[in-house]
Amino acid sequence: MANGAARLMSASTPIRCSWRRWPGTGSRPEQELWGPSMSEGIEVRVNDVGDILYLRFKKARINACREFGDLRNLDYDGEGELIGVELIGLAGGVSLQGLPEADRIREALLAHGPPELRIEGDEVFHPIQTRPAPAP
Repeated sequence: MANGAARLMSASTPIRCSWRRWPGTGSRPEQELWGPSMSEGIEVRVNDVGDILYLRFKKARINACREFGDLRNLDYDGEGELIGVELIGLAGGVSLQGLPEADRIREALLAHGPPELRIEGDEVFHPIQTRPAPAP
C-alpha cells in the first residue's frame, strides 16, 4: 500500500488516498454504498458489507493522508489536524495501537459508532453483512 497505492472503500471501489472524498457526498452510488448522512459533527459510517469504517471528526478538505499498513489510514486538513480515520478489514479486527490520537479515535467510536461495532481493548470489529443470493 505504500507510495499512494490504491485503497479500497469496498471490494469494487478502488481509490487513492490523496483524492478520496468524504463518503456519501458525491454520486448516488456513493450514497448507496455508505448510507444516509448523519448529523453534523463526528460521524461514523460503515460500508454496506461491514468491512470498512470511516470516522470523520469534522467536514474539511483532505490535504494529506498517512497510511499505517494496509488497514488503517488517517486524513488531515491543511493545518495538520486529524479529520478522518479509515479502518479496513473490520471482520478480522483492526488495531488502533500505534495510531496518533488512538484514545480520541477509540472514544469517538464508542460514543458514535453503530451498535454492532465491537471494541475490545485496542481492537475494533464489525460483523460482515451477508446478502441473500439473487432470485433466479
